Amino acid sequence: GKPFSSKHLRECYARGQELIGWAARNPKPRSMREGNSLIGYGMATTMYPAARREASARATLFADGRALVQSATHELGNGAYTIFRQISADALALPVERVRFELGDSDLPAAPTTGGSATTATVGPAAVAASRAALSVLKRVAARDAKSPLFGMAEEAIEARDGRLVRKTNPDQGETYGAILQRAKLPSIMAEGSAKPGEEREQYSFYSFGAVFAKVRVDEASGSIRVAQLCAVYDVGRLMNPQTAHSQFIGGMAMGLGATLMEATHYDARNGRAVVRNLADYHVPSMADTPDILVEALNIPDPHISELGARGIGEIGCVGTPAAITNAVFHATGQRLRSLPLTPDKLLKAMAS
Repeated sequence: GKPFSSKHLRECYARGQELIGWAARNPKPRSMREGNSLIGYGMATTMYPAARREASARATLFADGRALVQSATHELGNGAYTIFRQISADALALPVERVRFELGDSDLPAAPTTGGSATTATVGPAAVAASRAALSVLKRVAARDAKSPLFGMAEEAIEARDGRLVRKTNPDQGETYGAILQRAKLPSIMAEGSAKPGEEREQYSFYSFGAVFAKVRVDEASGSIRVAQLCAVYDVGRLMNPQTAHSQFIGGMAMGLGATLMEATHYDARNGRAVVRNLADYHVPSMADTPDILVEALNIPDPHISELGARGIGEIGCVGTPAAITNAVFHATGQRLRSLPLTPDKLLKAMAS
């Protein structure tokens, strides 16, 4: 087998058990109570493939100092507008407020479907490639202009800093992007770039990792299960935006909570139709059902997935949560339930037997 590109699972275990207070629990099943509730702690390892695909992007620099980066990816609540704008601004050496990112149109440079925890790792490098290509065009414009302080310079001797092109050996000598374009009487310059996985896919196995911990309260009389706390620590490479990543993790864990305790599809045996036919009647967690959720991420770049070092995080919040809660129910009751959702009738039947 191939080695993992980056793996820091032990660090996730160590930090997660601190967050939940793992060491203070009695490890014996059915040994902990608070009032009329049985208390249980559980944990689970989570891992999810870190995919990356080919994508393209277009970057345009305008004479007024603004920039536009475009790609035919799309926003599904994954924070694409935010992080790709940030990635583009960083690559263009511009303040983020002067950069706009456009997506969601098939006329734009091609990008794959958003899904599979792959969008950040796929479109981010393409945005960087397009931004660098646009700066390369701008450097050539400046180097051909006899009035530019960069006249006659080789492209590799020029770098972008704070919205300006400057000499690497003397950053005080340079000028703004807008000044270069205005003197050349160019309203804008545009370039496209693309990025795709290379031979690293044959050399490494790419996954994200995490450790999820749960505390549950079980009413022995009714069989009801309440999740009192969820904690998780994830290793997903570099965080492009810690705030949106945090929201992604919490949302994923809430989805995992719903899958564990509530969500199910039932069919009418008479006609094969789904009994619940719309989302209004489908049972998902409300805010009242959702416990305190503590989430941290290690923020250690993956050195092999791309130069950004970022892996996708869309699904990893979901996949470990059901196992952690199920293990906590076992710790609380001594009963191992092996089918989801964990409903009171299933638990009461198991405890009665």
